[in-house]
Amino acid sequence: MDYLQILKKSIGTGIFCTVIYHGTFLVMGRPVAVRSVIVFLVVFILLYSLWLFLASMGRRK
Repeated sequence: MDYLQILKKSIGTGIFCTVIYHGTFLVMGRPVAVRSVIVFLVVFILLYSLWLFLASMGRRK
């Protein structure tokens, strides 16, 4: 996978998972802070990008 594809996939998946995760809290009636949403999104994108990068390196060998 190309670096740009990895970044696009991780951003899309990060936004989707953030909406599902924090949307569930909102449906349950729990308050959600904007800061926690942003932190969750950034950390998810970074970790998922790293995982995709390492997984694509393993396929090349």
